[in-house]
Amino acid sequence: MHAAIRHLIVHDPRDRWQTADLGVPINQEDLAGTLTTFTAVILDGLRKLEIDVPAPRADAYLRAWQVVGRMMGIVDDVIPATVDEAFELMKIIHKRQVEASPEGRAMTSSLLAMLQHNSPPGFKRLPAALMQLFLPPGVADGLEVPHYKLQEQLVEAGVHSAALMDRASGGAARRRVFRSFAVHMIQLLITVEMGGHRAPFHIPLELRSSWELSHA
Repeated sequence: MHAAIRHLIVHDPRDRWQTADLGVPINQEDLAGTLTTFTAVILDGLRKLEIDVPAPRADAYLRAWQVVGRMMGIVDDVIPATVDEAFELMKIIHKRQVEASPEGRAMTSSLLAMLQHNSPPGFKRLPAALMQLFLPPGVADGLEVPHYKLQEQLVEAGVHSAALMDRASGGAARRRVFRSFAVHMIQLLITVEMGGHRAPFHIPLELRSSWELSHA
């Protein structure tokens, strides 16, 4: 798939790709950046939610994505060997590649509009507050993510409260809440993508049970 996209980009007659100036599209750095998005960025997000991931679990999680990285065609020299290396690689690529742009602001504005439109009353500003939590301050401001002080304070208070709940319940309560939120978010994105229509396929009952989905 990556090879096909590279070919289409390089040979697009409407907008000729300047390989000499821009390099090869979807190159090793691009792929490594994607890999850090699914490793270091995820672990960083969990830390911001005050979720403690023991070192052995973080290492195991990274090892799984190391395999995916090799399947994506990333050379071994670029694949981080440790969690610390994954964070360091993320910072290096961020410093080299991340900057504000009109395209980034337009895409972020469109994404926020979609999330706000599909958020229940009283929660319209929550997506922006969550972006402010997870994104580095310079990135959020560069994307012109609006500041909503009240909602940001509520998110921060919710994170601290959930951490206290975890210590009291062993994490079971927050896992249930996050799972419910994640399933509803995925269903929302699918609904938006499908224009409100359901996809014409059925999930086997065994999967419905293991995924804890409604049988309706």
